[in-house]
Amino acid sequence: MHTFTRRAVFGVAAALAGAVILVSCSAGKGSAMTALQERDRLLQVVDDTAAQLPGRTWEAVGASPVAAPCGSDGTAETSHTIASQPGQDRLADARVIRDYWLSLGMEVRLVEDPIPVVYATGGPVQRMSFGTGPALYDISGTSLCGVGDAAELNGGMN
Repeated sequence: MHTFTRRAVFGVAAALAGAVILVSCSAGKGSAMTALQERDRLLQVVDDTAAQLPGRTWEAVGASPVAAPCGSDGTAETSHTIASQPGQDRLADARVIRDYWLSLGMEVRLVEDPIPVVYATGGPVQRMSFGTGPALYDISGTSLCGVGDAAELNGGMN
């Protein structure tokens, strides 16, 4: 191959590799789904997490869920928090949530003192947390970024 041809092939390969990286990152944090799909997946994970502790009534906190831009690339993420009255055994409940999130393939950390809290990242969402008090249990999560407009998502959550 001539030097010019090698340079041209190398240049095209480098440009393609850069384009793949840009496309992979443009949906934010690895998602190829829309922001609406990511929001729905987050809401499902939050609901399924709450179901691990039966017999409680969970309610959305504030204006939750709320969408926000992930950056200036036309992607958005959703955050959602629900709360309930605490259970009798906070540490046991935290372990139930930890085990459930591990089953979803998430990286999980349980902090036991002074009040049990579970933190998780990865899996089907960007991050989750489960707090055990002192007054309320809360489950909070943030979706992966997906292609979509945060303002439109917030208008569509009525």
